[in-house]
Amino acid sequence: EASSPRQFEFLRLAGAAIGRQASDEALRSFLERLLARAEARNAGPIALVSGLAGAMESGRLREAVRHAAGSRRAEQNLNRLIDQAIEIAKSNTDPVARRQAACAILFLGNPIQVTEPLVDLMDASAPPELMSASIQSFANLNDADSARALFERWGTLPLAGRNGVLSASPQSSAIRDAMLNALKNKDISPAELPLSVADELRRSASEGDPVLALLGADRSSDRGKVIESYKDCLSISADRAAGAKVFKTICFNCHTVQRVGTPLGPDLITVASRPKEELLVDILDPSRRVSPDFLGYTLATTDGRVINGLIAAETSDTITLRREQGEQVTISRADVEQLRAGSKSFMPDGLEQKITPQDIANLLALLRAPDRGLLEEQ
Repeated sequence: EASSPRQFEFLRLAGAAIGRQASDEALRSFLERLLARAEARNAGPIALVSGLAGAMESGRLREAVRHAAGSRRAEQNLNRLIDQAIEIAKSNTDPVARRQAACAILFLGNPIQVTEPLVDLMDASAPPELMSASIQSFANLNDADSARALFERWGTLPLAGRNGVLSASPQSSAIRDAMLNALKNKDISPAELPLSVADELRRSASEGDPVLALLGADRSSDRGKVIESYKDCLSISADRAAGAKVFKTICFNCHTVQRVGTPLGPDLITVASRPKEELLVDILDPSRRVSPDFLGYTLATTDGRVINGLIAAETSDTITLRREQGEQVTISRADVEQLRAGSKSFMPDGLEQKITPQDIANLLALLRAPDRGLLEEQ
């Protein structure tokens, strides 16, 4: 039994200790006895198995469970155990730690049994720990049909869920293949991929690999000529007061510095310690190293409206987009016909057409040494 949080945690730790030390034969014997106790609603076996899952390679545990569930009765008990885990994971009355542990063992179930609950647990209202556990369990499941079903519901996933699934793709060939198919069908944008995932795909692809075509041109080379032509502005003298004027004219509607401006994109106070060379690239090629958190999204509603912006907030019922000048638009999920990420940062290319090299030099000087007083004087 595991009626209290303390008992549950004790059994989870005991399961982890067994997972680290037991031989394959001892593990199968333990699981056979464990499944025999899964006939009634009892969180104890779930706690023990979640400990095993946290301490062992997922494939080894899945194989041990398959052997332990060899008889018809043991298979029925395993299904019952997974059903109990689903019930706990979806329960809003159970402690988050218990729900997280229950979610962590769902990959041991039949894909047909667990796919829909796992996707449901990636809901925007789910606690972050539960969403992470559901994504990890989905990766451990590594089932092709389940992964396809996940990407079919891509538009319903919150941004955190999308980022988590894509980040888990190196761990799961099923997620990776479904992701590449979604890229091929343009259901997701290459810009949605975390940089580490895109870079790994490029490194592992051979010349002529279709993956390279799906990813498109390397983000680091899109606007190299423009950047090269503006490198002189890194060495010319600059004026921070003039840079504050450039910020107010060009950046104010989307960025803040020391709480002056509009919080649409990143707060630029965070870039003060970065080299000027990197900041120049960020200004002239904003999509080269864009975080998925700052991708522009296009939302189409069932009544024909099209709204562009960054995802500012999500719940299980609504999506809020933040637009220029701080405007926020909240749409009911029931009214969303399509939500699609763009291929670039919400910050557009072509800033060099609006300001001179001297303007950029002045702006860089301000960003490297921010001054709220200079900004407020403009």
